[in-house]
Amino acid sequence: MAVAGKKDIGTVVGIFLGIALILGTIMSGPGLMMFVHVPSMMVVFGGMIAATLISYPLDEVKAVVKVVSHAFSSKEMTPEEAIREFPVLATRARKEGLLSLAAHVRKIEDEFFKDAMGLVVNQSTDPAGIIAILNNKVILEEQRHKNGAELLANMAKYAPGFGMVGTLIGLIQMLAKLDDPAAIGPAMAVALLTTFYGAVSANLIFNPLAVKLKRRSTLESLSKRALIDGIKSFQADNPPRIIELKMKTFVSAEMRRIIDGDKGKGRGAPAKKSAA
Repeated sequence: MAVAGKKDIGTVVGIFLGIALILGTIMSGPGLMMFVHVPSMMVVFGGMIAATLISYPLDEVKAVVKVVSHAFSSKEMTPEEAIREFPVLATRARKEGLLSLAAHVRKIEDEFFKDAMGLVVNQSTDPAGIIAILNNKVILEEQRHKNGAELLANMAKYAPGFGMVGTLIGLIQMLAKLDDPAAIGPAMAVALLTTFYGAVSANLIFNPLAVKLKRRSTLESLSKRALIDGIKSFQADNPPRIIELKMKTFVSAEMRRIIDGDKGKGRGAPAKKSAA
């Protein structure tokens, strides 16, 4: 019943593809070193980090590293996995009793699913209390992911802004050397590099990661809310088939057909999954 970490290869491929295309374009010109300027990097990335620290508490800035990791891989259950597996556990509980699920609960890797089933099996509080606890956990997790995505989106705003600041600094320095025409071209190139760094980092890294985290958060919330709905139906003593039908309302018609097809092939029972 374990849910192994699922790697999102699209995030890595997208970043490397974007970098490769930009580097390829750069290398088709005079060369890479023309685009390397440490002071410009310091203005853009140092300024972006400084603005982020001003905007957010240090603990939230540190936590964003963990949140960003969700864009590359996740151990969270998808809605489809929850829909496949919870009705199976509900069926076993109806036949053998709640305590028969204890061994299966220990094998669950998804933290939310494991905690939820632990509350159900142990009956540590009343049914309404269990649902309240789980709903509060979902709300807290949604807020944490929202904060992480918002922080990245703001970093995407700060980077081009400081790129413009660096460009203005470069232009001021260039105008101070107007008496030397030979120095104007190189100085202008350096001034524009800060805008280049800000635009690339915002549009290739920070904005895409913010979008990915928002989508991942939505998917995780669907999984958790599908599970909560299944638990509520189980508490109401609904048959497993009804539980499954209610949980399927959280996914698309196409995904419902896929789930039904998997069951027809005998893949409806809980099983360990390899990393995607």
